[in-house]
Amino acid sequence: MWSDIIHEFADSPSQSRVARFLLKNGFGVTEDARISCNGIEIPATAVAKAIESDRRVVDSTARRILDDRFSEKFFLT
Repeated sequence: MWSDIIHEFADSPSQSRVARFLLKNGFGVTEDARISCNGIEIPATAVAKAIESDRRVVDSTARRILDDRFSEKFFLT
């Protein structure tokens, strides 16, 4: 499973870091491309700060997850 997800994000190391962080922490993506955990929305800025990235990378990763049927299975909440 993990190798398949890494393959999906192989073209973008920064988005790969976001996807890895989401999985490791049990975070998901809602249908409106927001990060959440157990129904609690996690601000993209908080995720970006935790992985020393940019909020726009987190937002674009969430949208990309929703656009990809394979990734959506693992992340959709």
